[in-house]
Amino acid sequence: MSWHPRKRTLFIAFLLVLKVALWSWLLATVGAERIVAFIGAENGYVVMFLVAFFGGLSTFTSVTYFATVFTLASAGLNPVGIALASSAGVSVGDVIFYYIGYLGLRHVVAGWVSRAIARTSTWLERKPRAFVFAAVYVYAGFTPLPNDVLAVALGAMRQPLLLILPALILGNFTLILMIATFGGYWLS
Repeated sequence: MSWHPRKRTLFIAFLLVLKVALWSWLLATVGAERIVAFIGAENGYVVMFLVAFFGGLSTFTSVTYFATVFTLASAGLNPVGIALASSAGVSVGDVIFYYIGYLGLRHVVAGWVSRAIARTSTWLERKPRAFVFAAVYVYAGFTPLPNDVLAVALGAMRQPLLLILPALILGNFTLILMIATFGGYWLS
């Protein structure tokens, strides 16, 4: 069975919205602290990975995501371990969003958005790869903005995944290491 690219993209988008809705419902009804208490502090890194994967730096769940980082850091978990688990989880989500952009964004959007993607893609192709890597790293590592939009756009622009994925991973690691280090220090 072959799906039309637009239907495939809409289906993936539906699954992502469902994922965010289910995770938000779970966190709203149970709470991050109770989830950590239930799973246990020794499994805090697994919790961080799961929260990062399901919640990520998404626009809808960033408060819960950062609250989990603060909670685990103030509970005494190693900030480097938190950053490793978190960057792994968020980066898996970033790859999913990258492929959404790569596989179908051009078929879903029309008009000025499609033209803007084409212009930006042409502009980026003229830049050195180090510039693209550095720009992605700075965005992911030093802004609390969600990576979802960036990953979708980079996928739609057909930027090489092997170029941007290391920058996203390092950026995610840097941001969470700073938050876990300073958040754990302030809250303890």
